Amino acid sequence: MRQSLKFGFVFLLLAAGTLSAAEKNLLPEDGRAYGRSNVAFRDGCFVYDVKPGKWTSLAVKLPLKKGVYTCSLEYRSEGAGGNTQLNLVLQVDKPAEKFRRDYETKEFSGTWRTLSGYLVMPADGTAKVSVYAQSPSPAEIQVRKLRLTALPENDLAVLKLKTEENLALQWRMQWKFRNQPSCLSLVPCEDHIEGGLALNSAPQKGGCVTLESIPLPVLENTDYECSIWMKADAEKPVSVSVDGWVSGEKHWYKLQKFRVTDEWREYSFPFRTPELSRYRGMVRIKVNPLADYTSLQIKDAMLKMKERTHKK
Repeated sequence: MRQSLKFGFVFLLLAAGTLSAAEKNLLPEDGRAYGRSNVAFRDGCFVYDVKPGKWTSLAVKLPLKKGVYTCSLEYRSEGAGGNTQLNLVLQVDKPAEKFRRDYETKEFSGTWRTLSGYLVMPADGTAKVSVYAQSPSPAEIQVRKLRLTALPENDLAVLKLKTEENLALQWRMQWKFRNQPSCLSLVPCEDHIEGGLALNSAPQKGGCVTLESIPLPVLENTDYECSIWMKADAEKPVSVSVDGWVSGEKHWYKLQKFRVTDEWREYSFPFRTPELSRYRGMVRIKVNPLADYTSLQIKDAMLKMKERTHKK
């Protein structure tokens, strides 16, 4: 009996060690380990002194193994204006331009919010994590709890875009609409089967605004399903695509058109990823209304892995 208890105790210790290794924060906790420009480190918090025309950032390089990683930070600012922006940039050191991914936010308040993103390492090497801020007017931004952890392959089976109150929006207006005022917000969706919050796109003068998600990591040569809940102010045609566009490669994407009604409904379609070089490990979900609208709501958009074909 004692022997079995002993082995059981050792097994629990090994399991705990494995769990902690997977969740280990790979970023340094000491603020002095980061290169900084116009950023102070006080009481475990980075304080950004943002001024027009001044580069305000922190950065660190670190060796990483091949794989997928998730990175997050908490931020807040009580005085930041609507054009203030905070960017989390994750990139492979060489070649940096090919695997660079930006995650941004323009939502600021006195409450701590979380900004998060993903990094794909195509091979063992060096990665750079940087966080920079810019604003047309002076602002102070606080950043804390920077984390970078390895993402086990099993966690890639389901990737869900979240709509949570203290999480930076994981959707944005496509680049060609960037000069327009943001039409995105979170709204209660009591008429949805799960309740909670939904993303609401409401152009001020109606129109068609294309939306795109943050980049999501997917494995090459793998079958997935893209699913998304939507409803509109009235029945409208909407195209949904999984888009792996990268510079210098033939544009890869999978698109499906739907008729979205004024009631919540889940829409889905299958797709298969190509070779890694075609999309460099990341895709976005894009929602493109094909007719003018005053309100389009989105909830629980996700990518689900169906089957993977391993090469011999």
